[in-house]
Amino acid sequence: MNRTTPRVRGLFVNVRAGLFLTFQLNPTEIDFDKTPNYEEEPIVGYHTSHVYWSSDNPQKISFDLFFDARNNRQNVKLFSLGDVGLGVLGTKAILESFLYPMEVDLLQKVDEDLLQDIKNLFNSNRFLAPPDIYFIYGPRWYKGKLTAAPIKEKAFDKSLIPQQLETNVSITVLEDGAFKKWNSAHRKGMATAKSMGNAVELPFNLSL
Repeated sequence: MNRTTPRVRGLFVNVRAGLFLTFQLNPTEIDFDKTPNYEEEPIVGYHTSHVYWSSDNPQKISFDLFFDARNNRQNVKLFSLGDVGLGVLGTKAILESFLYPMEVDLLQKVDEDLLQDIKNLFNSNRFLAPPDIYFIYGPRWYKGKLTAAPIKEKAFDKSLIPQQLETNVSITVLEDGAFKKWNSAHRKGMATAKSMGNAVELPFNLSL
């Protein structure tokens, strides 16, 4: 009996709209980009400059997604559970929910998180920024903004409903609140565990 590779479920959540999009990593490549900003200040009479930290840039996460509504068991890097009867149009709609601004009905009841945004409407317009995206996979959780998700529809049926969808998502992480504390604690824990392992192996490696 062949053993299959365990699949780790990934999840996008739109809390404001109550939408969920699941997909599977089996496995894949995910790019993380975090770059601090440094400034150089020349020192008179010295051969080098003073380098100091000036600011920080948010972390960016990007990876490819492939959704197939026809065959959920297809051997692909990432794929979803599919959309029954809709091809991948439901998947596309959920992805687009993170990209479009939210139109506000000022007569409806809103939660406290929207209160300040509502007040700002009178000085700007009647739309709010697109909602936050919550990206969850394995032990890692991220809150951010979906900054790009170019969509390519493929494999149309006789009704011209696409059965496959490819996209490359780019997420700018919002490192604030509980998510910042969780990710900070996670990084420190993983770094400490790895460092302890390196310390144990160091004497043996130096003796070789």
